[in-house]
Amino acid sequence: MTCFTSAKYDCTAVILKPGGSPETTGSGHWEEVEDPISGSIERIWVEDADPVTPGTQKLTIDCVARGFIDTGIRILGTEQDIGALYKKVDLVRLQFAASVHLTDKDRVTEIRSKHTGALIWREEVMEQLADGVWVEVPTTFNVKGVTPIVAPMIGHTENFAILERSEVQ
Repeated sequence: MTCFTSAKYDCTAVILKPGGSPETTGSGHWEEVEDPISGSIERIWVEDADPVTPGTQKLTIDCVARGFIDTGIRILGTEQDIGALYKKVDLVRLQFAASVHLTDKDRVTEIRSKHTGALIWREEVMEQLADGVWVEVPTTFNVKGVTPIVAPMIGHTENFAILERSEVQ
């Protein structure tokens, strides 16, 4: 990566890879659980603890993260739809180095400003710790697709991904 390319990456993001991936550094897996109220079966992401290092290992990357202003005619890139089923939509454009391998099985979370460390995408609900401190909950995103960016005479320089807010946070 050149200095010019790395200088434009003004954000960081954490990638969560499912267990069994060849490049797994942080891992997890999908579990199907029953919603106690509705009885519906939902898939949830469960992070696996690393037996060697305490806690979950996560892959942090440098990136450019931008929200969509709109996704077409009169459709916002961030919206809430209250109909038969409540749906909250958040879409993010993510650019990152060609060396980072991101697939549609991965999840992205903790998108932060590289300069201040402030969380950019967060849930409206805050979590209260035992000692009374409130903590912001980062939004978790599913990867909708990844496209390589190829520069003439240079080759594959970056990747571009579309992220969508995960239904289960």
